[in-house]
Amino acid sequence: MFAPDSDALKSRLDVHAASVHAAGRRWAAALTPADLAHLSVAFHRAESLAEAALVAAIGQLGAGRRAELLEQLEDERRHVAVFASWFLDGAPPVSLPDEKQRPEAVWFAMLACNELAGFCQFEMLAAILHDPTKVEAVRAVAADERRHIARLVRWLAPERQRPAQREVDRFASRFAAHIDARMQQFLPRDELGPLRSTVGSAVADLITELLLSEEAASRLRARS
Repeated sequence: MFAPDSDALKSRLDVHAASVHAAGRRWAAALTPADLAHLSVAFHRAESLAEAALVAAIGQLGAGRRAELLEQLEDERRHVAVFASWFLDGAPPVSLPDEKQRPEAVWFAMLACNELAGFCQFEMLAAILHDPTKVEAVRAVAADERRHIARLVRWLAPERQRPAQREVDRFASRFAAHIDARMQQFLPRDELGPLRSTVGSAVADLITELLLSEEAASRLRARS
């Protein structure tokens, strides 16, 4: 596991960001106006769900993490506003799931998986957009995700030596194993399968490298 503020963590994020950005550039011309409109809806929905998850986490976790989580919540609300601004007639409503009770380590794992997926998807999105103003806004969102990832990886690091790591492994492995289904929500057209695969693989690789125990990482690689 990489130290959260280390050059190694930055390097891994840089590598995967470059990979998905390059894939986005290769496929940008293949995306239709309908694809781009669908992406706007999908990203607004994803960020709205991320905001709701963070609100639920803040309500369940102890006061020790509250200040940083509230700071992150402000970021998430800004992200929702970015994507909402792309709709001339107002953003579509988002149906939110029922709140679940989760242990602290599982909340951190869930938030980290969301951030890692968002980071890769935003890097892809920045490569396929044509509007410089939107590109700049998406790059700012991706920069926020880097900070959130480092924070959550730092919080999860002590769990490596505790029984709670098994719960982290269970949640993160399941998230990584179903990343293709998540990517289908953003890029549903069959013709865009290679782009989906590149971004999904980057997300799964980062989850494996940053969140999983060696044993869980080996099991996930064996299944893929």
